[in-house]
Amino acid sequence: MSFGPGPVVPGANHLDGPMVGELARRTRVSRVLLTHLQMGFDRDATIESVRARFDGPVELVDPGYATTV
Repeated sequence: MSFGPGPVVPGANHLDGPMVGELARRTRVSRVLLTHLQMGFDRDATIESVRARFDGPVELVDPGYATTV
């Protein structure tokens, strides 16, 4: 993920929030951890753009984030 709430620049090999949300919904994951966001994109708008297509938990995590699940 890199392009926030989108849209993705043509030819970029990254996803935007709606694409992540759709992928998460289709693959039935339990949660989404967004690991990087290009500078200049709004964190909250990005998270909301994922939530618009995925009903589970969504977090944008910072370097050093650790999880046990």
